[in-house]
Amino acid sequence: MKISFLSTLILFAILTGCNLRNKTGVDRQNPVYQTWKGVFEDSLIDHFPNYLDTTIISCNSSYRNTPQDILYLTVVKYLSSQEKEIIKDLVRSPDSCLIKIYLNRNTYGFDKAGLGECDSYIPIPNPGLVFYEERDTPSDLEYYVLETNNKAFINHELYLRFYLPDKWKNGMTRGIGISNEKNLIFYWLVLW
Repeated sequence: MKISFLSTLILFAILTGCNLRNKTGVDRQNPVYQTWKGVFEDSLIDHFPNYLDTTIISCNSSYRNTPQDILYLTVVKYLSSQEKEIIKDLVRSPDSCLIKIYLNRNTYGFDKAGLGECDSYIPIPNPGLVFYEERDTPSDLEYYVLETNNKAFINHELYLRFYLPDKWKNGMTRGIGISNEKNLIFYWLVLW
């Protein structure tokens, strides 16, 4: 079976998603970003940028994944002075109570050794869902969780969430992460 040049180009554009840095590429990707945002209720994504600009590093979505075992949208960009002002009023989430939601085949959750002594755990995305490799995660990353919910968004029967507390077998988390050292901000929404 021969694959045409146009088919190869379209496939490349789909696979690269929003991983662009130049203005022309960003302009082309805004319709894709708007489509990805359109999958979610406005109240879940109102903290995301309205459009992608040249400060964008990457954005990813589960929009193309089937079956949808987890729904997510993430955007990583350089931190602007306007965003620095906004985060001054946010309360940082305590590290000892964070649990990471993983996307790795049928294995979700966190290492049992990672459980802190908390009355209430706060779910956040695994940095590997946001950054290409977990090792690329900035060491000074701070999480600001804007909202969580433990209702079922995805068919729980199909996808096991190992090691998650019973309260968080299903749920939603949304918020932002900040790295002052790398001057980065990332936005997330994860539903499972």
